[in-house]
Amino acid sequence: MVEGEGGLKYVLVLKDGMSGYVELVACLQATADTAFRALID
Repeated sequence: MVEGEGGLKYVLVLKDGMSGYVELVACLQATADTAFRALID
C-alpha cells in the first residue's frame, strides 16, 4: 500500500448506522489503541 503524507498508511472508517454519517480518520498504525483514540476525539 502506498503511504500518504506524513507516513499515513491506514484509513479508519467510522459510520453511524442510524444517520449514515461517515467519518474517515487517517492513521499511522492499524491498532486497537488507534481506533480507541479516534472514537474519543
